[in-house]
Amino acid sequence: MTTVTFLQVRPAPHVNEIWASTRRKEGTLVVEVDTPALSDIEGAQRGGLLLASGSFDLDAPAYVVLPGSVPSLRAMGVAGWRITVVDSRDRMEVLDAVAVSQAAYLRTTRSRVADAAQIAGLPGCETTVSVFVDTIRDAVSAVESGAG
Repeated sequence: MTTVTFLQVRPAPHVNEIWASTRRKEGTLVVEVDTPALSDIEGAQRGGLLLASGSFDLDAPAYVVLPGSVPSLRAMGVAGWRITVVDSRDRMEVLDAVAVSQAAYLRTTRSRVADAAQIAGLPGCETTVSVFVDTIRDAVSAVESGAG
């Protein structure tokens, strides 16, 4: 049996408690904000959402970053379970980032799931391939290609 993680994520430029609580009632669990302010993090939490940050200017619950940001996150002592590395299409850069960070997830595009799964399957990589999908059919296809 294949284990699959399902997470409803929504991007936003900013977050407040009312917006977050409305999205939470719709089923969203995580909001991604590229460069959040402290008020975004607090509003997300008060509204029942976890905020994933694209920057590391503030201490956030989770981070979604390009491979080049991994050294800074590691220097800050951010645990791998809080990190999602975004696939930059450079195999060695991505491999280095997921291995060094011990990132929980490697986010990629639908067309690169199989390539990302090869990286995730290498010794020393404890990451799970993550991909956005729109339909159940897309999700099944992604899982068949190696997403988890």
